[in-house]
Amino acid sequence: MKKLFQMFKELIFKDVIRENEAKDTAVLLRSLALLSFAYHLAMFITSLRYLPLLESIYSALALFLIIVIFVASYKDKTILCLYAFCILSVLDAGIKTLFTGSSHGFQYIIFFSVLLIFFRTEGNMKLKYIFSILCGIIVCALSTTPGTSVFHDVDHSVLHIFFALSNCIYITIALIIISRFYCMKFSESEHKIIQYSKKLEHLASVDALTGLQNRRSMMTHLERLAKNYEHSEMPFSIVIADIDHFKKVNDTYGHDTGDYVLKKLAEIFRNFMAEKGYVARWGGEEFLFTFEGSNADFIFVELNNLKSLIEHTQFHFNEQDLHITLTFGLEEFDSGAGLLSIISKADQKLYIGKEQGRNRVIY
Repeated sequence: MKKLFQMFKELIFKDVIRENEAKDTAVLLRSLALLSFAYHLAMFITSLRYLPLLESIYSALALFLIIVIFVASYKDKTILCLYAFCILSVLDAGIKTLFTGSSHGFQYIIFFSVLLIFFRTEGNMKLKYIFSILCGIIVCALSTTPGTSVFHDVDHSVLHIFFALSNCIYITIALIIISRFYCMKFSESEHKIIQYSKKLEHLASVDALTGLQNRRSMMTHLERLAKNYEHSEMPFSIVIADIDHFKKVNDTYGHDTGDYVLKKLAEIFRNFMAEKGYVARWGGEEFLFTFEGSNADFIFVELNNLKSLIEHTQFHFNEQDLHITLTFGLEEFDSGAGLLSIISKADQKLYIGKEQGRNRVIY
């Protein structure tokens, strides 16, 4: 049973042949066509017993047209099928209302056409409005139709209940199907917009070369840390690091080698800073670290470990072995000094380290 249901589901959701045809429209039409087939089959059986032969012939023709629409939806005829189903819905509602009267609610089936026309975002919007207004006029006109006395050999009240319930069930299920597809369509669009916004946000906050946070993103993070410090007084420190003699690496081995060094260091920093804080490419060969929840004395030891790790890491690119070292300037945050002042002090300590011979941590 489960396998049969899966095969049925795959049949309904099968893609269309043309790439420029909308699959969701085709699947919606197939779903409505199956529902409509069941509905018209019930009407056909009823018409054979209780309605004139002409109504039975029409019901048989409607069943045939629904099958044609269902089959054609697998070809490159999605738009044609959509219009055909809409026209069939209008004609069906009109004929049944003229035969039986407006009290059974056949005329309201016409509103399916309005929903289906607007489901396709393509097409002339003005024509869609005109079509919708015409559908409204037709429904109003049919609602005043008394119908003809075409029933025979049956209690009118029983047949009235059957038609009313059938239409109520048919319209309810059809509206659920159409609403579900509208929901799926707009959810998909909304999801794409959200994903695209996240992608743009990510691109705006990440350095393209290293994949680390960029300066703008890190400043936002620093401002958040400074604001939180006012309430929680959770300690954090700012570290600015600079690659020693990086210009010489670029001039001697080329910018591709320089890019390799930056990316390799970024990978080391990411692994090292896990659960310690954050790191960003501050600009050029400079990096800014935030160590959060630890005092500066502990961070000083950690930075020396990082310095030693980099010093003993093998940098090999284009058959060249490179010896890479960094100089670090460390400053613990103090709300009295302010964020920009702390960054400036960390930068000053970095340059003190440069003057003292590089490859060291200054605190």
